[in-house]
Amino acid sequence: MQLNKKIGVKYPTKTDINLAVREGRTINKKTVLFVGIFLMVCMAAFSKLAIFDLLQSVDNAEKNMQQAQTQLDRLKQENLIYDDVLKEYNESVSLSLSSSVIATISERLDIVDQYLIGNAKVESYNILDDVITARISGITLNQVSDIYTALMANDLISNVQIYTASTKDESDSLTTATMTIVLAVNETQEEGGGEQS
Repeated sequence: MQLNKKIGVKYPTKTDINLAVREGRTINKKTVLFVGIFLMVCMAAFSKLAIFDLLQSVDNAEKNMQQAQTQLDRLKQENLIYDDVLKEYNESVSLSLSSSVIATISERLDIVDQYLIGNAKVESYNILDDVITARISGITLNQVSDIYTALMANDLISNVQIYTASTKDESDSLTTATMTIVLAVNETQEEGGGEQS
């Protein structure tokens, strides 16, 4: 230190330079190892959940779809003759009953229009002598029941048979139904015809 003799104050003077370098952090190898293992476990878990499990679920879905397609094909094969059998049945029912139907042709068409077309999607219908057959869809089982009740209340109809496709137990599930409507016949003409023969 030098002393300023005029003022009487000491000023510090530096005669050397500190060239010490701050040391960097030391890396703990155990910590790095644990972090690496943790990251590998996380990546393995992610791969399993995001890739392998997804692929497995896709494979299962494809297997289920193939099984459903196989069952559908088998059912279609088994039902190929359904329309022919229904036609044969309708013809046999029609031939076994008298042709003296009370309802006129116009009234028969009105039955189809009022009770079926007005309440459901009619896929097909056939009027053969005293039997009306129809296939309807897009309705619930409750609606099928309502149509049946309304048909049975009509004096021109003697019997109604309904065959519904299988549905779930839910009341609002849509179904397809095949209906056979047997029209009433004039019993006096039928008896008279029997006496004449």
